[in-house]
Amino acid sequence: MRSISAVGILMVIASSVMPWIEGSILGGLPDPGSAWAAFFVGIVGGMAWLARWKKLPAVVSIIALGVCSLSLTHLALKSPVLASLVDEHRQYVYMTNFSTRFLAPNLGVEPAFKVELATNTLADRLSAALHFVGPGWWTCLAGSLIIFLGCLADRWKQSLWWGGVTLLVILLGQGILHLESFRALDLLGRGESALSEGRFEEAARYYGEAQKTNSQLGNSDQICLRLGEASVRPGVPLNAYGRFYLADYYARQESFESAVSEYLLAFRDAPPVLRKIIRRRIAWSYVNLGFERYENEEIGQAVSLWEKALDVDPEQIQVLYLLSRAYFDQARFEQGIVMGRRFLTRSRNRLLNADVQANLGDGYWKLNDFDRARGAYEKSMRLDAKGNFRVIKSLGGT
Repeated sequence: MRSISAVGILMVIASSVMPWIEGSILGGLPDPGSAWAAFFVGIVGGMAWLARWKKLPAVVSIIALGVCSLSLTHLALKSPVLASLVDEHRQYVYMTNFSTRFLAPNLGVEPAFKVELATNTLADRLSAALHFVGPGWWTCLAGSLIIFLGCLADRWKQSLWWGGVTLLVILLGQGILHLESFRALDLLGRGESALSEGRFEEAARYYGEAQKTNSQLGNSDQICLRLGEASVRPGVPLNAYGRFYLADYYARQESFESAVSEYLLAFRDAPPVLRKIIRRRIAWSYVNLGFERYENEEIGQAVSLWEKALDVDPEQIQVLYLLSRAYFDQARFEQGIVMGRRFLTRSRNRLLNADVQANLGDGYWKLNDFDRARGAYEKSMRLDAKGNFRVIKSLGGT
C-alpha cells in the first residue's frame, strides 16, 4: 500500500506548479501561498514515506487537505480577487451569448457552465470560490485523499486517530484566522435586519463597520448598494452611495442612459473603493447600450459606446471581443484584426479564442490575405473542433 501513498505525495508536490485559481477568461492566477504550502507538505510527506514513518503520512494528508480548505475559504471570505473573478465570469457569459445570437455556431459546450455566480451569502461565496479553483487545488485535494487511503489500508486505527487530531487542530486554526471575516458577516446580517425594520442609520453603521472589517466586503458591490439603500430617505440629500443605489435601480430596469447619468453624479463625491466599482458599472452600461444598438443594426453607435466602455474600464476584456467583430461589420478590417489580437494576448479561454480566430480569418479574407485567413481558421478549428460549423464552411472556401 506504500505505492498508493507515494502517488498521493507526488500529486501534492505536482500541485505546487499548477494554477490554484483559474478565471473564466484570463486563466490561471498565481496563489503562491497555497503553492508553497503544498510543496512543503509534499516534501515532508516524501521524507516520511522514505523513512517509513507510520504516523506522519496520515498527518501530512490532513495538512494537505487543510491547505486546500484554507485556499478555498480565503478566496471565499477574504480575498478581494473574488469580485474581479465574478465580473470576469459575467463578461464570459456575455460574450458567449453574443456569439450564440449574432454569429454562426462556433462554440462547444462547456461542462458545468454557470450563468450567474452570486456572492450575497456565505454559501454563495463558497460556491463561487469553488467555481474558480484551478487544477492545482483539485490535484492537491485528490493527492491528500489518496495518501490517507494508503494510510488507512496500512494501519487504519492509527491513521484515523492521528488524522482526526490533525483535522481538529486545522479546523480550530482556520476558524481563528477567519474570525474577522465571520465578524464582518455578522455585521452584514445585523445591517440587513436593521434595514428591513427601517432603522436606516443603524443599518448604515453596521454596513460601514463590515466594510472596514473585511477587505473583500469593502470592495464588493453588495455593501455599497446596501449603504446606498440605507441612505435613500425622504428629506435626506442623496450622497454618493445613494446615487449609486439609484443608478443600479435604473440599470436593473435596463434604462442604461439614466443609469450612466447617476453613476457619473455618484462618481464625483465617491470614495476610491466606490469609484472603482462605478467605473466598472459605467462600462457595463455602455456595453449594454452598445448591445441594443448592435441588435438594431446601428453598428456605428454600438462601436462608439463600446469604445467608451474600454476607455472607462480597460479591464472589460469583453469590449475587445465585441469590437473585433463590430469593426469587421464596418469594413474596418485592420482595426478588427488589431482588437482580436489584443484579445488573444489576454484570454486563455479556448472557446472564446476559437471564435476570435474565426473573426481574424474573416478579416484576413476580406483583405485578400488568404494564407493568413486559412491559418486563423485552422487555429480556430484546433481550439474548438466540436460543432465549429462556421470555420468548416470558411475552410471550404480557402
